[in-house]
Amino acid sequence: MTSKIIFSTESGADLPKDLKLKYNIQVVPMHVIMDGKDYLDGTLPVQEIYDFYARNQKIPSTTSTNSHEYHDFFTNINNDFVKWKKYLKSCCATILVNTTWTGTNCI
Repeated sequence: MTSKIIFSTESGADLPKDLKLKYNIQVVPMHVIMDGKDYLDGTLPVQEIYDFYARNQKIPSTTSTNSHEYHDFFTNINNDFVKWKKYLKSCCATILVNTTWTGTNCI
């Protein structure tokens, strides 16, 4: 039996859309914090981020995906790809210790 590999990463990897589609890469969104509001990465138009910087001279902060979000993310992958036997999770940077730890512990 041939095994298929499921690739996943968090949105901080900023992969091009065509690459995600070509390899069916599953992407869990990180969080972007602006003006005290929490947005899932990818839900804001890029222009809003530029506008935020122009108004505040600050870069929005980010935070990692939490353990509940990772649990739901991996549960959906497991349900959608039940026959696939191998899984590879890639973190966009090992400096993102919380993202790496949280995602690894939810697999």
